[in-house]
Amino acid sequence: MRRGFVTAARRNGHALERIGRHGGWADGSRALLGYIEEADRWTDNPVTGL
Repeated sequence: MRRGFVTAARRNGHALERIGRHGGWADGSRALLGYIEEADRWTDNPVTGL
């Protein structure tokens, strides 16, 4: 459930700080990043359109 929440919130554009605070993670938590599921590398790529 945590992984789904974090991934969905991030995909909807919410800041990591807000997601982390809602989920009880400390600011800058490396553990939080482990909960973000990697999406399709081709359709959810940060360099798309550059």
